Amino acid sequence: MDYTLYASKLFTQLPRPVLLELGGRATEGVWEGLGGFTDSYNFVFEGNVVVFITGNFALAAEYKQQPRDYQRLAV
Repeated sequence: MDYTLYASKLFTQLPRPVLLELGGRATEGVWEGLGGFTDSYNFVFEGNVVVFITGNFALAAEYKQQPRDYQRLAV
């Protein structure tokens, strides 16, 4: 189970509206769960920015930090 907390703010005072979202996630997943799960939670940062070019078109960018608690397999 993941726990997520996000905050968002729409800036309309700029020449084009900009939506900013910042948040964090407490997760046991590795690579969004595709790489498996760990026994402890890691807190990772996530955020995105959306610039509304027109009423029907927007450009967005996203950043997602990945947990780094990988362990070497015994061979």
